[in-house]
Amino acid sequence: MDTHHYQGQPANNAKSVEQEDLGVQTPLVPKGTKSKFAQFQLVYKKPDFLVTWIIPWVVFTTTTLLYTYGFMAMPSICVLASAAFLLVGATLLTLRGRGHVWLPLGVTTVFAVLLGTVTGLFVYETSACFSMFYANSRLYTNVVPSQPSSGVADAAGLTFTGGTFVDTEHASGYVSEAGYVYCAAPVVDNNANVRIQYWAVGVDCCSADGAFNCDQSKNENAKAGIRVFDNSGWFSDSNFDFYLKARKKAEASYGLVSVNEPLFLRWVSEDNLNMMRNYYGREAALAVSGFIMLYLVLAAGLSFALYRPRPARPKAQLSQWPSAAKGMA
Repeated sequence: MDTHHYQGQPANNAKSVEQEDLGVQTPLVPKGTKSKFAQFQLVYKKPDFLVTWIIPWVVFTTTTLLYTYGFMAMPSICVLASAAFLLVGATLLTLRGRGHVWLPLGVTTVFAVLLGTVTGLFVYETSACFSMFYANSRLYTNVVPSQPSSGVADAAGLTFTGGTFVDTEHASGYVSEAGYVYCAAPVVDNNANVRIQYWAVGVDCCSADGAFNCDQSKNENAKAGIRVFDNSGWFSDSNFDFYLKARKKAEASYGLVSVNEPLFLRWVSEDNLNMMRNYYGREAALAVSGFIMLYLVLAAGLSFALYRPRPARPKAQLSQWPSAAKGMA
């Protein structure tokens, strides 16, 4: 009987070890746990899960910040950083056969790099670049409306001479496909028969026929303008493109003559010349913060979808069978 028992024991244990060698895994969650949120609560503190969640989130955050605030000054560094992160992600994918963490970590890292690059470029293009334009450009004072705009082409802000005003009677509004009204009115003085060099502009502050009430255009003491910059148009047209159309409409409606490349200005008092720089700085910071927090949640969901628990360790070793059988004899 002892011999018969000894001979049957290796067969059962061999089957168990064979299952372990094939990668038998511990259950992801206990049986009966149906809620995905309940399942997430059971695994989110596990070190192997945290690795596939937090590391890609750090990669996304780094890439987004780098492109948002560094792309203007060092675009090649940004591209090299993305390439390096992608190389790391691809390397992790090649290691997928060596452990249960490498495949989800590689997938989430590659995804984080790609999405972080696009997100950083989006925030840079729509807000951060404008704040940098204002920081890097000049302020011109005592500008005459007839002074060629090409002579102040590097301006971020301008203050004009005392007789300058916004000619609201020759304003025009261009209605975009999205329903926004883009407004433009010439900046002039009492000199007649001059080509218009500067235009006061704004959004949804005039009627389609040109009743202009943008910023501080009605304030007789306001004699300054904040330049409106254009962007590269990678994601959508900027306001600058629609101001061009509003300007051309005003020219056609009133027989005005403007230079080919006038400056578009937000008309303000002199103490508000930093208004747009501060606005775009806040917009960039809020957008980056929002995207980073949103990706923290998205990364958790993606990591949870890819998560597989560590394979179970063998409970018995074949080398222990003879000694166990001897003891039983």
